Amino acid sequence: MLYAAISPRLAAHDIDQEIKECALGAAGELVCTLHSHLDETARDQVLNLLSDRLKNETTRLRTLQTFGKVAAAEPPVDLGVVLHDVCGEIAGMLRQQNQNLRLVALEVANVLVKGHGKKIGVEVIEQMLMECGNVISGADLHISHLALQVSISVLQVSSDSFTVAIQNYILPRALVLSASPLLHGATLISLLAFFSTYTVSHSEDSSQSIVPSLKSCLTVNASGSQISKVVVANIAKCLAVTAAANPRSCRLFVQNHMVIICDSDNYKHGIECQLALLTLGELGQLVDLHAIDPNIQKTIIACLDSKNEENKGAAAYALGRAAAGNIEAFLPVILDVLYVEHPNHYLILTSLKEMLSSESMVGQQLTNTIKLETILKPLFKFVTVEKKSVRAMCAECLGALACLDVEGRYVLEFLVEQVQAQMGKEGDGNIRTCWTIASAVKFVITYSKSLDKVAEVMPTFLGLLNEKDLSVRAIALQMVYAAIHHSPAIISSLMKELVLPSLYTLVQFSSIRVVDLGPFKHKEDDGLPLRKTALAIFATAFDHCPNSLVVSEFMPYLAKALGDVEDIQLQAHQIVCSMCIRNPGAIVPFAESFVEPLKKTVNKKVKDDGAERIQEWIKSGLRATLALSHLDGIMTCQAFSTFFKDTQKNTSLFNFFAQLKEER
Repeated sequence: MLYAAISPRLAAHDIDQEIKECALGAAGELVCTLHSHLDETARDQVLNLLSDRLKNETTRLRTLQTFGKVAAAEPPVDLGVVLHDVCGEIAGMLRQQNQNLRLVALEVANVLVKGHGKKIGVEVIEQMLMECGNVISGADLHISHLALQVSISVLQVSSDSFTVAIQNYILPRALVLSASPLLHGATLISLLAFFSTYTVSHSEDSSQSIVPSLKSCLTVNASGSQISKVVVANIAKCLAVTAAANPRSCRLFVQNHMVIICDSDNYKHGIECQLALLTLGELGQLVDLHAIDPNIQKTIIACLDSKNEENKGAAAYALGRAAAGNIEAFLPVILDVLYVEHPNHYLILTSLKEMLSSESMVGQQLTNTIKLETILKPLFKFVTVEKKSVRAMCAECLGALACLDVEGRYVLEFLVEQVQAQMGKEGDGNIRTCWTIASAVKFVITYSKSLDKVAEVMPTFLGLLNEKDLSVRAIALQMVYAAIHHSPAIISSLMKELVLPSLYTLVQFSSIRVVDLGPFKHKEDDGLPLRKTALAIFATAFDHCPNSLVVSEFMPYLAKALGDVEDIQLQAHQIVCSMCIRNPGAIVPFAESFVEPLKKTVNKKVKDDGAERIQEWIKSGLRATLALSHLDGIMTCQAFSTFFKDTQKNTSLFNFFAQLKEER
């Protein structure tokens, strides 16, 4: 009965486009859901009609989506009668300029190959691979990602039958893509999966050919220009997955790279050593490097003393990432260096952070209190060091360690105890400890997947907003900003009591000091970063937790910000524009207080020196003025009404109004 109702409309040509698309959708649902109840003739007739619609330009996209559903149906639908033609049409669609069509075509091709690959003709799949190869490039990463997924599915279904096609059409483009500085995200993951799958499918021969090919891509990329760090890192990942996919040659691969590392000073540019170090770091997350070479930790640590700064950074990364593959072997070596005086503590801390933040299953190995305490003890001695970069890295390590604490209690409770003991004290060590702990909590808020425990102890950390030292206040503000931006639930209930009083103070806080530069003196406002962050918190809170704010209390501070220095004014203008959309009723009663600062901004004189900057400043003020002018009841404010009319008559502002009109 359903078939009899759908079939005539599916076959008809002289019906509305909307009805055609509905018929295609209904036919797809019929075949997906009830194909086992359809006789073979009826099912094949529907599939043939769908195949015909695939050749029609007006219906091909909707039909393609329908075939995607049918191909993914469970239990599988027998597509034998149309499979060859459909795959041929899809291959042809990859040559089209229509971006959406190509995206859907690749998605459907992947589904077809996964579910019906063994039934698709060799020639058709080779044609599909050729077209996939043509669209793999750094210019369109999403298309490349989907094309690589199709190639991976072909390898998984039947690698032997398409070795030549993969080598001719996909592999060369994949190698070129690996050296693209734009490569990242899902496309990088797909590329790594392709190299791994290809190596597994083709055993040792592929590994021996891919490794030099990848390295040659780096050489070609580097010729005539400075090589991008992103390219080196991506090629290192590709080399690592290729080596890990071939266990028989992995030992030799590691040994060859160890030779490069040990002889690093003989390499002119250091690229070879950086690549070798990064590759071993990536490989260490996939295989146990210590089992291959028990002295590998010492060799990598020795590279921290390299004359090449890039080699130092690569060694720190490699040590940390390799440690993720065997914590028992690597962690004691890292901690031993932290206990003693060492010129490269920053790099060792970087290694520890890389280990703790690795995507490997490190968290399951660090859940017991003993191991957490073993790391915390040597790590915490760096919270008071004078060098800010070392303290910042220490904070990231503490934050990463807290993220790995599954129960979320030991590390955070330790930090709570420490910050309670240090707050209110003015010694350098106390100030640095508070700064480092606030940085660590900010890291946890930004990256942790579970913040229940953070919410419990947040009131303690918010006490840092009231510290006298400006650096502690600044980092505490950044911590609050991170909480509102990433997880407003942990702080929204605390805003009115513990956050807003401090924000009202800091949003207008100023601390001017005169810097003597010899021939002249320069005024520096140490309160400016605090005002900027405080205002950013208000702006973010209006978006993420507006109920936690008292708008009427904030308005006088917003009016004062409109008359502050340029950076603060620009932020205030954005808040005004946002509030005109989100909370227009609250802003109208305070319009008069905005007039004077806005008038000074829009009437600024444009000088030759910094003309472009001043023009953008004026335009920002006008943008806020125009946003206010559209509010209901705003013109009942005599001061604003007069100001706005005068602004419209100002001939020097005509060009600005025209530009703002074009923005709309």
